[in-house]
Amino acid sequence: MPPFKTLETHLTVRLDIDSEKALIFPEKIKKICRTPLVNWEHLRVFTRSKLEWESELRDALHWISPSLKSLSIMERAYTSSSSTF
Repeated sequence: MPPFKTLETHLTVRLDIDSEKALIFPEKIKKICRTPLVNWEHLRVFTRSKLEWESELRDALHWISPSLKSLSIMERAYTSSSSTF
């Protein structure tokens, strides 16, 4: 048996976004669609802009992935030479 039940439960997902609005679903959509039920447990979100909608973003991310155990949202300074792997 592998040392982990699933590799998925031991990963941290990182999202880099320009604005938190990119991840906020309108209430109308949330009412007619089921949650995607993404099985993320640990999520880090980095945004280029100042957070204006943090509460709504947290709600949206918990709707997308109700199994979240840890969530961090940070403002990040970007340069044109930055790389993401």
